[in-house]
Amino acid sequence: MHAGLAARGLACVRVQVQVIGEDGREHARLWRHDGLLSALAVAERVRWQLAGWQPGQDSHHGEPPDEHGVRPGGIVLLRLVPDQVVRAHGRQLGLWGDAVVSDRVARAALRVQAMLGHGAVTRPVPSGGRGPAEEATLVPFGDAGDPERPPDRPWPGRIPVPVPATVCQDPLPARVTDAAGAPVAVTGRAQVSAPPSRMSAGGGPWPVAERWWRPQAARRRARFQLVTEDGAAWLAAVQGGRWQIEARYD
Repeated sequence: MHAGLAARGLACVRVQVQVIGEDGREHARLWRHDGLLSALAVAERVRWQLAGWQPGQDSHHGEPPDEHGVRPGGIVLLRLVPDQVVRAHGRQLGLWGDAVVSDRVARAALRVQAMLGHGAVTRPVPSGGRGPAEEATLVPFGDAGDPERPPDRPWPGRIPVPVPATVCQDPLPARVTDAAGAPVAVTGRAQVSAPPSRMSAGGGPWPVAERWWRPQAARRRARFQLVTEDGAAWLAAVQGGRWQIEARYD
């Protein structure tokens, strides 16, 4: 496949792997790459796909399954279809050797994927969202970064730039009170009950009302940018009367 494409001055960036088993069942999947799919990259993706699917495992006729629950069966057809091709312009190496470092990282990541699976090594790509944890999506290394939530679309209620550098994987419980010691609350009209005590507000609140059309998944919260007396900046959120620290600005 690669030789035929190269003869036409083309390179593959998305390939479809079609597998048909002895029982007639077909398993097909599209694989993409953020650069160009080399012969080794295609071979690895075929292996990952076959590792997650074995022909005959859902068949209810023929020989009984083995001790692992898999019925005997082989592959009668393996087809590679170059689904998306581009003009092959070669590869421009970095002037100061940065391509050597990138190649070394790529080879190491591919070795880990070969041992642990396709999703074992991931990388963050920008995505759309209102909270800091939603503005990055992890995709398997080597795959094209096409998040389900495009970052270039409007997201009402999102926090303004710059985004926090450190995001808490699990929001930390917090308590924000006013000068009298009463918890600071936000009304349904995004009105603050009182300014946070011993903190200076850098803006906000940014009210967020998500999935209001689905009562079971609906969520209302308000976010604040707060600065403590030691100069540290935090992104805090209040939901249902409870405060959480979502991220820190470094």
